[in-house]
Amino acid sequence: MNYVISNLYGNYDSYEAILKQINFTKNDTLFVLGNIVDGGNKGIEILKDMMLRENVFPILGDHDYIAYEVLSGIWEATKDDITAPLDKDLADRCREWSERGGEGTLEGFAKLSDEDKEAVLDYLEEFSVYEEVECGGIDYVLCHSMPVNFLTDDSLEDYEVEEVLAGCVEYDKEYFYSKVLISAHDTTDEIDPGFEGRIFKNEYHVAINCGAVTAAYCLDTGEEFYI
Repeated sequence: MNYVISNLYGNYDSYEAILKQINFTKNDTLFVLGNIVDGGNKGIEILKDMMLRENVFPILGDHDYIAYEVLSGIWEATKDDITAPLDKDLADRCREWSERGGEGTLEGFAKLSDEDKEAVLDYLEEFSVYEEVECGGIDYVLCHSMPVNFLTDDSLEDYEVEEVLAGCVEYDKEYFYSKVLISAHDTTDEIDPGFEGRIFKNEYHVAINCGAVTAAYCLDTGEEFYI
């Protein structure tokens, strides 16, 4: 089976629990739709687990993108001399990121060996911006958010990463003819209070960011799972 989850925010317990809930095996496929890190303090542990699984495919969220920018900058500045000062722009970016929930991710990264730091950065760099899959007779586009002013059936390839991640989703809009968009930027209670803690679905969309509730969606059957 093929599943989508999102917005783990460094909560390794939720990650483990949702994998158990869906009975995830090596014969299944899992797409993680962004914002794996920040918030909690075990984002790096989640990444390290995902890296070992050939059937888990990460898709970039805004927190993952910021984490990569800052951590790669810190690594380049300090890998030869851990006491080397950061330039002002990077220091300010690091401070801003920490205040937005990145502190636990930064601490987890700092504890890694040099080899593991490079491996984690290489992994983050390889995150895709979106994926297209066909399951259960339905064509899906998986993307954390969508660019502003995206025209129906535009190609996401034509947009910069920053445009995609800084955008928003219009839930009454058909973004792709004959395809369903699965996104994870807005919490479902923000989309419609009636979907608090539950996956939002309409003709064109599936939104799986359920806030404090960790959700999984089966692309083959439409089945929903919750922790």
